[in-house]
Amino acid sequence: MARPRRLWALCALCACARAQVLDSPQGLHLEANLQSDLMAGTASDAVHSQPLQTAQDGADAASEVTGAASTVSSASAAGEENWQVLQSSSLKIAVLADGGLGQPFYRSQQTNGWTKLTYGSKHMDCAIKVDGHLAKLSGELDVVKTTASAFAARSQVTLNAVPQAQVLRSYSFLGDGMVFNITFTFTALTDVTDLQVYLGTSDDWIGTSDQPRKEQGHFVQGQFQPEAHGKVLRVQSSDEAVFAFSPNPDSHAIILQHYGNFADVYAATMSDMSRSSSDGAYGIYVPCGHLARGETKSATIFYAAAGASELDHLLEVSAKANSAGHAVALPPTPATPEEETAQ
Repeated sequence: MARPRRLWALCALCACARAQVLDSPQGLHLEANLQSDLMAGTASDAVHSQPLQTAQDGADAASEVTGAASTVSSASAAGEENWQVLQSSSLKIAVLADGGLGQPFYRSQQTNGWTKLTYGSKHMDCAIKVDGHLAKLSGELDVVKTTASAFAARSQVTLNAVPQAQVLRSYSFLGDGMVFNITFTFTALTDVTDLQVYLGTSDDWIGTSDQPRKEQGHFVQGQFQPEAHGKVLRVQSSDEAVFAFSPNPDSHAIILQHYGNFADVYAATMSDMSRSSSDGAYGIYVPCGHLARGETKSATIFYAAAGASELDHLLEVSAKANSAGHAVALPPTPATPEEETAQ
């Protein structure tokens, strides 16, 4: 069975949680939820058709336990009011307590229900690299805009606990709600030689397919044209399609044949393959390059999805978004005198 250690890890998580809450009034309720999650995870894992190697299984299981624990901790500490779901008539995605993005969904015209666009309950994966090293987003989240369909918040980008830049993450909808706009606006707090942004998923899924067709290409006169090293990524099943792309002229669509490790996505700046139908991973890479201290640059990534009956309209609005190179125009906060002195 695929991913045998994941089941063991989930069992361990259930046992640990049960022991911690046994004496609490909410104990039975939490235990029931954990058992339900365990059964759902077991059933979902059974459909995964491409097993990982043993070492990858162990890493994946450990990662899921860590992720589950941190999610519970964040939700409890921050309070449910700090979680938000952004929704249009076509797309839905949660903003997590740390400002990251949860699992994306699109509304199926066939079922009139929400259909997930990543495997299991996986959140969107994101990575920011500074001078070739994976950076962290630190400090308290400074929310500057929140509505039912838009969100913006500031954080600090740090490397080895040293502030490198301030980032404003802005989320909104375009193209009749079919296109989700994800914009990172960076203001350097020190000289940054090379800044890179990646967004995607370490485990693809679309509709009911665990092996969607992933293909690089371009938008040409409102149509998608497959082409090796194209900057637009199309992820497609028989019933729906996703387009992920950036208007940045130096961006790249990255496709991996294996799933389970987003580090393999952000280790690349180009894709070795132009198409794949394996159970894999994908991401959009956006290079921001050099930022002098005080300089501001943005990286925008569009994520669009629709069912088969709306693919023509999806193509139209996606191509328009790509041509416009739309970005959310919220000015970043300049460095404070204290921050400048610290530099």
